[in-house]
Amino acid sequence: MNDAGDRSKPTGLKRMFRAFGARIQGLRAGLMGADLATSATTPLPAADLEAVVSVHVAGPWLLSLSGGPSALLSDGAVLGGWIAQLGAGWQP
Repeated sequence: MNDAGDRSKPTGLKRMFRAFGARIQGLRAGLMGADLATSATTPLPAADLEAVVSVHVAGPWLLSLSGGPSALLSDGAVLGGWIAQLGAGWQP
C-alpha cells in the first residue's frame, strides 16, 4: 500500500462498498487491531432493470420474486452482474 493509504481508489462490483486497508505508518508506530483499519464508502453510478412477479399465496399474503441485469461504472469500465430478490408482502 502506498503512503496515501485511504486515498487509493477502491474497486468492486457493488454500488456502495467499503474498502479496508492497513496503514504502514501505524505498523511502524506499533499500533495494532482497529487502530490500523481504514475504510471508505464510495457511491458509483449504476443502473438496474428488474422484472417483478407477485403471487397471492394465502389470503392477503403475497410471494414476490424479482431479478434482472445490473451495471455500474467504476474507473471508466462498465461492470455487469445480476440482481435478485425474494420477499413476502401483504395486500388487503
